[in-house]
Amino acid sequence: MAYGYYQPQQMQYTPPQPQYQPQTQSQGFNWVSGESGAKSWLVGRGETVLLMDSENPIFYLKSSDNAGMPLPLRIFDYSERTQAPNNATNISSGEFVTREEFSALIGKYDELKAMIEKEAKDE
Repeated sequence: MAYGYYQPQQMQYTPPQPQYQPQTQSQGFNWVSGESGAKSWLVGRGETVLLMDSENPIFYLKSSDNAGMPLPLRIFDYSERTQAPNNATNISSGEFVTREEFSALIGKYDELKAMIEKEAKDE
């Protein structure tokens, strides 16, 4: 009967990895109930999610870094815009000058410059 040499096997311990399960989404938006709901939302490593508040006109951006550490919750207010901005309103409100007004200003500048140069030569 032959006796063999017994070599014990070393076992390596690998800790269990947490399973990330995304929470339910509805039509591309993630709805939460208030800031507490946004704070408790799970975000995967290196991800950013848009969370819409179902109670207030607020949305949140929640992110985590590549190590899975949550970053500070960013909170935004939103409001309805009643009409699109119109560039014509800016022009009529006096923010811009017309070509004629600009040309007249250049003419006055040239006159003042000529007067100053003439006085500097006379001295």
